[in-house]
Amino acid sequence: MKSAEVRFFYESVLGRRISDVQWWRVKKSFAQQGLALTTENLKWVGEFKRVLPHANLSNGILAAYTNAQKLIGSKELIQGEFLTQLLNQQGVRIHPSTISRWFRPLGGFRKSKFYPADKLQPIILAALIYKAKLSSKQITRELTGKPNG
Repeated sequence: MKSAEVRFFYESVLGRRISDVQWWRVKKSFAQQGLALTTENLKWVGEFKRVLPHANLSNGILAAYTNAQKLIGSKELIQGEFLTQLLNQQGVRIHPSTISRWFRPLGGFRKSKFYPADKLQPIILAALIYKAKLSSKQITRELTGKPNG
């Protein structure tokens, strides 16, 4: 596929045109993360950008998105308790009030409630990004020698 065709495909997934600078940044993020500019990769990155349009594609966010896709798998409905177990297995520890805030658009969080998998994707992604940000802060503290707080 030619570069113009690849860009056109990405724009069709996004549902809008992008500037040359935005396209350069997408290509740069792919190169940094060692991803090929395939239609499959462009499709899920485009879907990711539709879910979180202002998210930066660097700093392992693409890896977190891939991880979210794997967590959801082919399930149509996911129970709240199963979701919390999945997040705990990934090392994601989230305060209950944060979970409540994330689930507000879905009518609140209950362990016994079943949620559509497609509606949970942004929440799982947010949880993984949350974990990545906390890990990044901890590494920065260790490198600078500043105490927690």
